[in-house]
Amino acid sequence: QAPEHFNANTVLVNELMAAMQTEFFLAPPLINHLAKGSTAVLIGKDVIEDITCYKLKLTSKEGKIIFYWINKEDFIIIQSSFENSETVANRKESILTRYYNYKPADEILFAHSIAIQMNRLKENNAVEILINTIKINLSVEANFLNQNQYNQS
Repeated sequence: QAPEHFNANTVLVNELMAAMQTEFFLAPPLINHLAKGSTAVLIGKDVIEDITCYKLKLTSKEGKIIFYWINKEDFIIIQSSFENSETVANRKESILTRYYNYKPADEILFAHSIAIQMNRLKENNAVEILINTIKINLSVEANFLNQNQYNQS
């Protein structure tokens, strides 16, 4: 049964997923950035909460720009930011994400706390995500993204 807010007649999962392939949140954009057609440039150093960071500018092949602040000592991402003009009524919004509380999951460090600050005109919204457990490479049902599972009769 589809959630009440979901309209299966207007959302096509395959088209939605195809459109999201260039979004920054689907996969870490720095990983294999050249293969994705993106360019990364070191634009200097900055200090975030007493941590000296390298500041990188990543530009996707579609022209989207995201900035990263990477800890100079251990190369962990401390912060990222970007502007998004693809919002309702093409209002620009800036999104600043802070990553902290790194812990290992299968010997890979992951941020277990993520703070997101969204600024849109005079509106400011904040979200904090706290992660208890990360499990890597669990099996997923083959029909996980099957668009037919949400068809309403």
